[in-house]
Amino acid sequence: KVILFGGAQNGQMMNDTWEWDGAQWIQIHVEGPSARFPAGFVYDGVNQKVLLFGGHKYDNSGITTYGDTWAWDGATWESIMADGPSARDGAKAVFDPLTKYVYLFGGAEITSSVKNLNDMWTWNGSQWKQLEVESPPARVHPAMAFDVKRGVIVMTGGSNGPDLTLGDTWEWDEAQWICTDGCK
Repeated sequence: KVILFGGAQNGQMMNDTWEWDGAQWIQIHVEGPSARFPAGFVYDGVNQKVLLFGGHKYDNSGITTYGDTWAWDGATWESIMADGPSARDGAKAVFDPLTKYVYLFGGAEITSSVKNLNDMWTWNGSQWKQLEVESPPARVHPAMAFDVKRGVIVMTGGSNGPDLTLGDTWEWDEAQWICTDGCK
């Protein structure tokens, strides 16, 4: 099934959970994470749970950025108490079936200013670990996917500011990032 959580609709922050069964969307009425978007969101194939990290909400009080981890097992949301990445939104997550880790890259810390990030983290099902590697430039909202045929994570695009859309492509080979297109 495909899982959808949260987002914003007509300026209203959402914290609803939906499943697509191949024919229709069904809302699942459960308690879970607070309203937010855009969180890192990925299926963890080892633990067979959807993992959600971070995101932000905005209201009349301003912006709140989250640094929490949640897991969806198909019936309930569980808040995972684990030290990990700083609060952020716009990070991307991908599951690597070879290493059996979830990888989280980048995003933005939003306080009185916005700081785009280029750090990389792994999730092993119970804890976050920051990887100390030379990373691509900081960005929010890149596209990331695991290339099964070649065994690499591919990341492209995103933004590094309000007027800077990135067009580069990077690959993570379990040891390092390699720029494969559009790098300066």
